[in-house]
Amino acid sequence: MPTITVSGIILSGNSLLAVQAGEHLLLPGGLLIDDDESVDDALCRVLGELLALDVSAPDFIDTLYERREDEIVVHNVYFAGELADGAALVACAVEPVWVERDAIATAGFPPWLAEALPALLAGETAPVPEVVLDEFGGAVGAAPVVIITGPAGAGKSSVARELCTAFERSAHIEVDEVQHMIVSGRASPAGRSPSETEWARQRELATRNTAALARNFSTSGITAVIDDVLESREELDQYLTYLDGLPVFLFTLLPNVDTLRQRDAGRTPEQRMGDRCLELHQIISTNGEDRGLRLDTSSMTVDDVVDAIIERLESAMLPSNSDDDR
Repeated sequence: MPTITVSGIILSGNSLLAVQAGEHLLLPGGLLIDDDESVDDALCRVLGELLALDVSAPDFIDTLYERREDEIVVHNVYFAGELADGAALVACAVEPVWVERDAIATAGFPPWLAEALPALLAGETAPVPEVVLDEFGGAVGAAPVVIITGPAGAGKSSVARELCTAFERSAHIEVDEVQHMIVSGRASPAGRSPSETEWARQRELATRNTAALARNFSTSGITAVIDDVLESREELDQYLTYLDGLPVFLFTLLPNVDTLRQRDAGRTPEQRMGDRCLELHQIISTNGEDRGLRLDTSSMTVDDVVDAIIERLESAMLPSNSDDDR
């Protein structure tokens, strides 16, 4: 499990509040230390402890990933409020430092934060971390990123886990687990509650977070196997945007309807998807996606599917955005 932090952007006029942390400035925040505590609640707790600020409804902005020598640190960044010009902070556990917006680049923030802050303050997505590219536009030394998709019940998770054992170093990223990191206010694909707009926002966020994890693994020489349900070409396009420059491979597992129905019936009652399995089969069968490779896994075991993926891996490689531009 990576180290997870929460931090808040607090503004006053044209200035941003920072705190001194060793040789660098950081946004005020701290660690998520309680598994039962939501990220929002953790931020409110930390800002209360550090700055004696009462923050009741922070607004999530973005997730930043800091690659350290021995781990990846996940930074959840929120907009935590705006103070009146010249507002004095009292009873602080740390010494607050106000930084002018146009001085962020030279104020002493670590590079990963200094590069992200201007975009976050402008209401934009933080830039994807750069990697060293070879002459063909691929990341030097990058390991494969393999996306396994298909309808619910197609065996994606089982295949992804077993596929990981075929590589010397690998990581399995289940997008369901990434989505369930949202404790409060998580949208559901069932009925698209609480709203279609919120579901789409959280779906894109899960893709972005998954791709960031995959990028960190890949550029560290660890094969990333992503297990996700991609209903449309646009969802794959999002992955390719965030994974640009990396070797990405796509396999769609598509057993026939009868096999899918039998596999779903064999699940425990709380895991059965019922008609949703068949609905996803219809969507994925007719969505026009022709990239990567589709495998009819109706009569294949998990080992058979893994063998087929390894054997045909190069045939499933996807063009990157950089390829499209050349």
